[in-house]
Amino acid sequence: MKKRILLSFVFLLSAGQIIFAQTKEEQEVKERMWGDQFEGFQQTKAPEKWKDESAVILGRTFDYEVKALPVVPKLYEGTFFHERVLLQDKAAIEKYSEFNTGVILGKKGIFKYSKDKEIYIGIKIIKPDGKVEEVDTTEGVVKEMESDNKKAEYKSFAVPGIDVGDILDFYYVEKRIVPSGVIAKLETQYIPVASEYPVVIQRIALNHKKWCFLLAKSVNGAPELKFDRESEEGYRTYSLVDRDREKIDYDDYHWFFPRREIPMIKFEAYFSTARARKVFGSYGFFLTQNQEMKSTLKDEEILNLISWAKRVSKSQYSGLDKFISENYKKEKDINVFLEEAYYFARQESYRKGFENAYLNDLKQPNGIIDLAFAAKMSNFLDKKKISYDFIVTPKRWDTGLDDMLLYDELAFLLRINTPDPIYLTNFNRFSLYNEIDPGFQGNEAYKISFKNKSLIKLNKNIPVCPDNFSVSTTELNVRLSDSNLQQMVVNESTSMTGALRNKYISSFVTPYEYIDACKNDKYETPLLVDVYKSKGKIEELTKMRETKVNEDNTDRKTEVQELIKGELGLKNDFDIDSIRIVSLGMWSEASELKYSVDYRINEFVNKVGPNYLLEIGKLMGGQIDIDDKEVKQRKLDVYFPYARAYENEICFEIPNGYTVNGIENLVSDFSNGYCEFHSSAEMVSNKLIFKTRKAYKTNFMKAENWNDLLDMLNAATKISEQKVLLKKI
Repeated sequence: MKKRILLSFVFLLSAGQIIFAQTKEEQEVKERMWGDQFEGFQQTKAPEKWKDESAVILGRTFDYEVKALPVVPKLYEGTFFHERVLLQDKAAIEKYSEFNTGVILGKKGIFKYSKDKEIYIGIKIIKPDGKVEEVDTTEGVVKEMESDNKKAEYKSFAVPGIDVGDILDFYYVEKRIVPSGVIAKLETQYIPVASEYPVVIQRIALNHKKWCFLLAKSVNGAPELKFDRESEEGYRTYSLVDRDREKIDYDDYHWFFPRREIPMIKFEAYFSTARARKVFGSYGFFLTQNQEMKSTLKDEEILNLISWAKRVSKSQYSGLDKFISENYKKEKDINVFLEEAYYFARQESYRKGFENAYLNDLKQPNGIIDLAFAAKMSNFLDKKKISYDFIVTPKRWDTGLDDMLLYDELAFLLRINTPDPIYLTNFNRFSLYNEIDPGFQGNEAYKISFKNKSLIKLNKNIPVCPDNFSVSTTELNVRLSDSNLQQMVVNESTSMTGALRNKYISSFVTPYEYIDACKNDKYETPLLVDVYKSKGKIEELTKMRETKVNEDNTDRKTEVQELIKGELGLKNDFDIDSIRIVSLGMWSEASELKYSVDYRINEFVNKVGPNYLLEIGKLMGGQIDIDDKEVKQRKLDVYFPYARAYENEICFEIPNGYTVNGIENLVSDFSNGYCEFHSSAEMVSNKLIFKTRKAYKTNFMKAENWNDLLDMLNAATKISEQKVLLKKI
């Protein structure tokens, strides 16, 4: 896949109003960016040690500024990115031949500009003889991309006429106005100082004015931000200069959390009045009382936050008290008692209001965040005198325990102190009782001592669920079509548990299947048609429901088709005959997501004279492709999403008049401490039974064990490439 330059320092940027006309604002931006005298923008040559690199970044700056606008309750936020890069081979020419901006993930066809954001772009080509050519960026072409089955459109700008030895000098600027109220938190940003090309010198500067606050921290070995100056306008600036930064080419790495490994600066900007910091504890406790940048999180701040959350939720969940007292007052089994409380809370937070919002295309209720859930449930546990620990831990993909700083990095859960501890976490519309969110598994964590007003580090990390907790079990019954022996007729029956169930459940369970399965009588959340007494209203709701159900079934069929196509690595579209949900997996007593799909594909069977060559290994699903660069160069730790296993049983019916050769090549047996792959094959009557099991036994591996993983992947890939011959008798 060809790489193109995305005009964002880290991630995809939202679309904005791209300014090209010579307005006063545009001219001011151009003068500011091209007029920056930072020493990196005077560089024309790369160090000799980097002569064999594809490209070298001679200079790079990232400047961020935020301020409150006078009179109106709004904030100004500006991001200024400038890079000067020396192109040293054809790969760099290809990469920098096109710039992309304005990406919005969503439905196909959406491309709109945000009224509160303006984007400014400038591109220059500097030839080896010193000649400067400015690229015309007034013409952009709208293109489409796809990520995780989501469509997006973006604007693309061609950069013609660049050659090896040229310097590309470009800037990208975003400005926007944001409503603030009395308190506001702007989007978290992560700015890496290492990239796929080495950097001669770079500068990062964060600027904020009165009533705006900065939480910022250098992590993973990045240089420290230091106070630089306070301008006459009242901006306080914190900055760093970094030199001679070697490359870390990680863009295409698998199972990798950049925020845990790559040297970077992370920060959040806030606006708040003094009064708001006292009232809104969720943000206020993290802000200093002066204008200094904050880079550490104190124990008392976390304690104050949790105490505030418990206090404001003290009077809530009266419905839970009533439900438990009416139905489980005499229940002695804590596990039963808590499970019922959990599902009542899930129903109250997500099911109520859901149907009305869904039918009328309104914003669906988001339920509650994990802090609110933990606070409310802890109050309930206090009242019932049940022993528990209130635990705070980072979100695994964001940071380690020692680097926690930002509000969005924190996660909160409860651990009930029973002989076999019960965890209350992973709270969402489909969540199950006593399942630990994969984003916390294996984490270091603190428990809160409200009595001593302190944080106590846990002696043991939060447990990692084993691979047999999250399992995808698939049975494929396959035969060749009577009318076309190159067409497979497939019945797929799949069961998913644990985190794999959580990942796929929203793709298979439609909104009304969810609504109907919510035990509405038990939790007193009736369907809308049961609420209204008007015959006309009931008829209207019935028609609305029928329309929605038909739309949902069509959408599900499309989504499942894309899922199967991706899983099997199919090149062409295919036909799905039916989809059946056997078990929704919404309750502890039936926790598996089970479904069955009937479909026909016209791949994996090739005619060879009177015989047929069957690519049976492909039916176990596509295998992960690790390119040579990652195979040989990876020195970064491996973060799996969770331990998990994939089990397949492929039952292939041999057509009459044929025999099968080559099944001995379908056998494999590989295992180590981190992963395993096993496969077997045998003939039972006229059917070839081909079984596989691939398991990731842990959610983390040190980089030095990388080859252990590669050995397993190679074993699985080898079997996936195997074929058998259907030989004419």
